[in-house]
Amino acid sequence: MTSVRSHLQRLSGSKILILVLIVSILSSCGIFVQEKRYKRPKTTHKPNKKADPIKKDTFEIENDQVVKIPEIKEEDLYEKYGSEFKNQYKIGVILPLKGKNHPEDLASLQEDVSYRFVNYYGGLLLALEDLENSKVGFDVEIINSSMSKNDGYLLMNQLNRLNLDLIIGPYDRELLKEVARYGKRKDIPVISPWQSSSKITEDNPNYVQLKPDIKTFFNAIVEHTDKHFSADQVYLVGREFNRQEASRISYFQEVHFSNDAGPSSKKSTPYNVFYVVEDSLSMGETAFDSLFFEQKNKEIAVIIPNWSYRDEQFIYSCMRKLNAEKLDVHVVVYGMPIMVETDKIGFNLYKNLNLRVALESYIDKSNYRVIDFREKYYNKYGAIPNIDAFSGYDVMSYLGTNLINHGTKFQYFLPDVEQEFLHTSYDIKSVISDENLKKEIYDQIDYYENVHINIMGFEYNAFQIMD
Repeated sequence: MTSVRSHLQRLSGSKILILVLIVSILSSCGIFVQEKRYKRPKTTHKPNKKADPIKKDTFEIENDQVVKIPEIKEEDLYEKYGSEFKNQYKIGVILPLKGKNHPEDLASLQEDVSYRFVNYYGGLLLALEDLENSKVGFDVEIINSSMSKNDGYLLMNQLNRLNLDLIIGPYDRELLKEVARYGKRKDIPVISPWQSSSKITEDNPNYVQLKPDIKTFFNAIVEHTDKHFSADQVYLVGREFNRQEASRISYFQEVHFSNDAGPSSKKSTPYNVFYVVEDSLSMGETAFDSLFFEQKNKEIAVIIPNWSYRDEQFIYSCMRKLNAEKLDVHVVVYGMPIMVETDKIGFNLYKNLNLRVALESYIDKSNYRVIDFREKYYNKYGAIPNIDAFSGYDVMSYLGTNLINHGTKFQYFLPDVEQEFLHTSYDIKSVISDENLKKEIYDQIDYYENVHINIMGFEYNAFQIMD
């Protein structure tokens, strides 16, 4: 790519961050309407075969189930699926890098949606540098897309020209559906790092969803709750006269009764359900008085399963009222990632309510590998890596490693082999429809999904992984 002079003004008191320059240069060079190529040198080494927050606003209980399929010997998988080992793999990465052509300063750049994907791209490049030690080549094509499905036709034309072994992205859900269909038709694995839904595709073992589905978060909360509390200690909170939340609560009850992890004595009765009158959260003196009045349990668990950004105020109001009304009852609140992503909820509520939150990612800043990555990233780009930079590094490391070890059909070798990286682990399971499960058809896979979730607890003024 031709380098051009940056049109950015120098930041007051410091040098221009290299990441800011990247965005400016990308804009000036026209990458916001065209693709960019990043190549790795060819080699002749043959590998050893043995070797946003996304804001969602709807909830649907799907019928597809994540299952463990009968084990097949690895050598049989190579023969069955025809996985091909190459000296160089060609990967297409679809990123929405369209933003302001010339951000005025770092603050305006960080507010632009493309900033997170610039960080993602930076982490991806560092992963490719580390993969050079494998002596296998990776020819990575960065394909720019918008945040909408309107450029689908242009994108398909680009994909047809590239002869790819693997596709990562895109971000937009409708565009992702088109790319998933393309991958199914062309027999190319398609990886979704950002979206999670059982509505993207079906009967498509070429589709791998790295972000856990919403049900996976719910299941993790139930499993942890049943491990530490009896059913009579657990309260599910929902808004009164809200059908969607009633459906969500019913799902929690179903998972609770079917949970294999909890002792049968803890599953003999359903969870308690507490429906809140929403006006009482903002105008009433109390909202949870009947929950705490003559409470027989000195310790209870309260599950607030809301996860949409539309519910930020509701979640905050519930936690504020619980904190004010709990008296001498020890309350443990379970919730979704939004509880730590929102700015409304502070550390005092985390601590007072002994927060337990389901998260798919966690960065241990004391880990030497994390420290090493942060140092490399800063030395290369002059900026501190955010979560997207870690994600880009981990996804490329994960996929590159498995391409090297298992070839072009690597997705068939992912299930039930958990692999840990910097910001998360990948624990891939096969998703099979209820209909095929009833027929005991285990090799007709709808797609693959990562089911790794941590329950993080706020203790000693910091979040830690809870047993």
